[in-house]
Order: sequence, then structure tokens, then C-alpha cells
Amino acid sequence: LISKSEDYKTAFLHFDEMIIKKIIPDNYTFSFLIRKANSFNVAWGLFEKMKKWKIRPNNYIFNFLIRTTNNFKDLKKSLDAMLSYGVHSDFHIKRTINYKLKKFGRIEKLSFEDWAAENNFDFEIKRRYKKRYTKRYKN
Repeated sequence: LISKSEDYKTAFLHFDEMIIKKIIPDNYTFSFLIRKANSFNVAWGLFEKMKKWKIRPNNYIFNFLIRTTNNFKDLKKSLDAMLSYGVHSDFHIKRTINYKLKKFGRIEKLSFEDWAAENNFDFEIKRRYKKRYTKRYKN
């Protein structure tokens, strides 16, 4: 039911029903809810619930958590949590970080570069993306 919910309010109502019926949610449920969250605080609250139930977050959880960030402070909080769980960034997480850094100001970008250097975080700010398939196949 949660995955068929169109908006976050309906999804959270179904989530509450699951909890009342003592159905423990899994990574899939949390990834969907965090993706539907309308703010970082809501997404972080869900992440804290995951910790409470001892559900280990995966790359999808962190990617959706990073998508909800609006400033460097929240991004740093998400990435610190990711590193504490030993989850490595993949292509999608790096792409999401680049997208977020585009929206941040210059000072926040510099703060991120300093943080990445301190934590040995393998990351390079991309200025522009190339299209995946640039070659055209001719017969």
C-alpha cells in the first residue's frame, strides 16, 4: 500500500497502520518513505526510526536522504551518517551530491570540498554532465 501512495501524507498513514499492526518495515519501505518526505527533518526522523529498529541503511536510503537536503549542514549530517555505516558512495549518490552542490552557494561548495578532503571522501565536483550516449550508430 505504501508504494502505491501518491503523496507523502497517505504513505505515512499506511506506515502508521503498519506500526499499529506490529509489522516491522524494511529498507524498501523506508526508502520509499524517505523519497516521499517533503523536508530533510521528516526524512531524518525516518532515518532515526530505522536506527531504532536496527535496520541497516543502504545506498538507496542515503541517496534519497541526500535529495532532501537544502544546505551543507544537512548534507554533511547525511554523509557523516553514511560513512559511519560504512556505506560507500556510488554513481547515483555522487550525481545527487553534484546536483545539490549546484544549488548551494560558493561557500557551501568550498565547505564540502574541505569536508571531503578531511574524510578521504572520493569525490570530484563536476561542472557539467556529458550525455551517456553521444555516438549515433549508422547502418
